[in-house]
Amino acid sequence: MDQFRPQIGEYSPAQVINHSFHGWRHKFIYDGETLSAALEKAGFRNIERLEPGLSADEQLRGIEQHGDYVGSEAAMRYETMVYEANKP
Repeated sequence: MDQFRPQIGEYSPAQVINHSFHGWRHKFIYDGETLSAALEKAGFRNIERLEPGLSADEQLRGIEQHGDYVGSEAAMRYETMVYEANKP
């Protein structure tokens, strides 16, 4: 990280993985801990991880389409994290 992205100043697994995926045009690859921290820092509360397709909010249920894109429910579940949160 010091050699390729010294401006980051972090050494978490998510930062190292993001450096690897940057060449594939990904903007950022989150792990649960990093995403939760970013949401909290942005003012979100009641952060909750859910299974893809599930939600307490009826309008958000079943909207995840990544499984259609990758062509595999198992791959989608492996690659996808779904979080919901509230911003007061």
